[in-house]
Amino acid sequence: MNFKNTTTHYNTLSISLHWLMLILIVTVYGSIELRELFEKGTETRDAFKMWHFMLGLSVLVLVSVRLVARVVGGAEPAIKPEPAKWQNTLAKYVHLALYVFKEINKTPTLKEINKTPTLNFALFEVRG
Repeated sequence: MNFKNTTTHYNTLSISLHWLMLILIVTVYGSIELRELFEKGTETRDAFKMWHFMLGLSVLVLVSVRLVARVVGGAEPAIKPEPAKWQNTLAKYVHLALYVFKEINKTPTLKEINKTPTLNFALFEVRG
């Protein structure tokens, strides 16, 4: 697996993490929205809520991995032709806003987990 960016392409790890994050974020959103289709207190509704928490925690972990991959990957590939300066500036602020958004959204999840007696996450149990 390629861990370094080239002058024309991002590294394989960064590209893979990008698409995995997209799939996870869509699934996190879908799981919390789909739970509304079921009555409160049903096992199916609770399962969707549990999946929302677990996938959300996966996003949280992958954000950290993605930040490390960004540092390890080196300089970003150049865009040809070079965008206008205002576009580069806007892109940097939007990118920063996305990371801030991901970090802010972990707080409600962690608070909710503290209210939940036990969540099974893969091979681990998370106790509130």
